[in-house]
Amino acid sequence: MDLSYRVLAPLFMDMAVIFLLTGMIFNTTIFRKRGRTDDRLFFGLLLIDTLVALFDMAGYYVDGKHFPGSYGLNLLFLHLYYMLLLLFACLWVLYLDYRVYQSSERTKQAAKVLGVPVVLMEILYLAGIPGRWFFYVDEADHYRYGPGYIFPVLLMTAYGIAGLILILLYAKKHTGSQQVPYILFLLPIIVALVVSYGLGGVSMVPEGLAAMLAYLHTGTMNEAFFNRGDGDVQ
Repeated sequence: MDLSYRVLAPLFMDMAVIFLLTGMIFNTTIFRKRGRTDDRLFFGLLLIDTLVALFDMAGYYVDGKHFPGSYGLNLLFLHLYYMLLLLFACLWVLYLDYRVYQSSERTKQAAKVLGVPVVLMEILYLAGIPGRWFFYVDEADHYRYGPGYIFPVLLMTAYGIAGLILILLYAKKHTGSQQVPYILFLLPIIVALVVSYGLGGVSMVPEGLAAMLAYLHTGTMNEAFFNRGDGDVQ
């Protein structure tokens, strides 16, 4: 069994992410009962990141291994990991859209527009497997990026820019004690990407997403506190 830091580090970090997100899923059950759009979208983000961590952990375990079925499992986990990341990016934008405009109808219409590129890219992911277009597994059973990898990256970047615009719009609408610095929630993702590159391929993306979701939940609770209008709150 490979016990190098490249395998052990993601394994323990992803286990911690799954533990954290499972707790948040149970902790936010009461919010989902009120049926608000943002609560349902937030649950979706928690669930997707849990699956991202699971497939990230599984992918690192099978990568470079030689056993019956390792090639197929590596390819499967790799594609599911990136397909889920793309779906996460889309839901994140929809969540922010609702937070800014507080309109379920608007968010539903936005989902119809933003969901089309995701569906098309997911289909292309699967169709590109035989030609090694997006990702593939080499002869040593290590995953590699294909020439088409840039396209899902560009799409996720587009969602990131859209989310940043919504964050700035939200900050503009809220001032004083009601304002939650959503711009800070991007920092865990940035740090995760930088650290991942600096550690030579050790993934921290699920951890960055989990930290962002934890801060997001805390910020939402702060808003509820300041918006109560209690007379004894200064």
